[in-house]
Amino acid sequence: MSDSSHRTSIADPLHILGALALGGIGGFASLAFGLVGVALVILLTPLAVIWLRRWLVAMGLYFVSLGAAAIAILVPVVSGSQPCQGSWNGSVTSSVNCYAPSTVPALAGYSVVTIIGLVIAAYAIRSRSRGSSSTR
Repeated sequence: MSDSSHRTSIADPLHILGALALGGIGGFASLAFGLVGVALVILLTPLAVIWLRRWLVAMGLYFVSLGAAAIAILVPVVSGSQPCQGSWNGSVTSSVNCYAPSTVPALAGYSVVTIIGLVIAAYAIRSRSRGSSSTR
């Protein structure tokens, strides 16, 4: 096995930890900073994908941590309160503890991102185990 093919299939711990941290920060930032945070994550995700293109496990874990961080924030919000009565443009009229109408679609979107990350990571692990068993 050449050095370049070894590099493409195995992520070292630094890439894995970096991807997990970057994804977690991105998931938090996309919710904490509103549209600016979402725009930042949309702009930085392609850069993270380019950085991690040779380490598919780390790339998958980036997407998993991105989605999981946002899900960890949104699930308590959705489960602990009622949806607000109002419009989608942000003019919600309620003084009780409630969440915006866009919260559930955001939760679904982050769930899809997490599933995509799991699929990428599982594919990378499975292809790596097939490659190592065929070289014996």
